[in-house]
Amino acid sequence: MEIEHLKEYVLLSRAMSFTKAAEELHVSQSALSNHIMKMEKELRTTLIDRSQLRIRFTVAGYEFLECAAKIVSIYDEFFSKHYNNAKHFVIQTLQHADRATYVLLQRVKEFKELYPEVYIEIKESLAFDTLDSIRKNTADCGYLGIRLHDPQEEEGTIAIPVLDEELIVWLDKSSPLFTAEKLAPKDLKSCNIPTWVGIGPNGLENLYSEIYEEYGLQVKYSPRYCISHEDYFLNKIYENDAVILTEGSEHIPSIRVRDDRALRSFNPVIYVKTFVAFRDGEEKNDALESFRNLLVEKYAEDPQARGL
Repeated sequence: MEIEHLKEYVLLSRAMSFTKAAEELHVSQSALSNHIMKMEKELRTTLIDRSQLRIRFTVAGYEFLECAAKIVSIYDEFFSKHYNNAKHFVIQTLQHADRATYVLLQRVKEFKELYPEVYIEIKESLAFDTLDSIRKNTADCGYLGIRLHDPQEEEGTIAIPVLDEELIVWLDKSSPLFTAEKLAPKDLKSCNIPTWVGIGPNGLENLYSEIYEEYGLQVKYSPRYCISHEDYFLNKIYENDAVILTEGSEHIPSIRVRDDRALRSFNPVIYVKTFVAFRDGEEKNDALESFRNLLVEKYAEDPQARGL
């Protein structure tokens, strides 16, 4: 049984709402619910009565809550005593199976091989809120987003690139642009650039704005309400739409099922950078600084992470 799941259970008892608890934990409701069901399976008992509209703990659920709260309290006390700031940091990653997340986690693995004594806590999030987490002291570094240029400096933080990826476009095969010998951002002026609504933030919007500013391309967003990413890519992308992605996007495998559309590259190739934000203040954290130095070194050696 994982300590993080116990912490989620305790927080759920305070929020008394899967929605509120999931928002505070920055996880999906389905993930939170699965964690609770996993504990119920291990304990071979029901902790939450799901027959009611509102959350209601069973008798066993309240008994287990008392135990879980004690375990979490003891764990936190031990953690604060033995893992000082110089030997511990929290890194926030996205719950996305894309190349940028993969590369970042691989760098964590490489760092742990060099510094096994350092404790690294991985905090997964569905939101692009690393800067807020750093300000609130709930994370020391984490995924910032994709940019065409270096992001604007934020007080108390520093951003470094960890990966360069090629920018690609998902086009309908009937589009005149699909057979064009050279594809440039300005060519997309006749296309709709769709964005999703209803399934969380679109992390590419900042990148889109930079592309439009860089290449003088004025495009109106076309919001599409959908219930999932699958719904968006399978049902809400139309013939005249141009979807801009990175080559390592988590969505690439799923969108290939549409044989009416295909991916095209810009010519010349446009590369974008994935950035990680770090806490950068007067309080020194040797482990965090060493991790940052490793990312800088690895990026300088292999910006496109071809070696992974």
